[in-house]
Amino acid sequence: VVSVAVTLDPEVIVMTGGLGSNSILLDPLRRAVEAISPLTVKLELARFGTRAGLVGATTYAQRHLQKAITSGA
Repeated sequence: VVSVAVTLDPEVIVMTGGLGSNSILLDPLRRAVEAISPLTVKLELARFGTRAGLVGATTYAQRHLQKAITSGA
């Protein structure tokens, strides 16, 4: 997490998968990152938890199909 933060300097890092669905681990992770990171890192849990990848893929497919339908391709 710190490597990503230092390399990319994102506004927020969204935790997904098993960690993203476990709010109990978020506060200890925030404290650990704060202790070793030279930057302020905002960590958030994924809104859709372990389903984040599935929701993202479905949304992407829906947008792609809608664009194909409306452009006549």
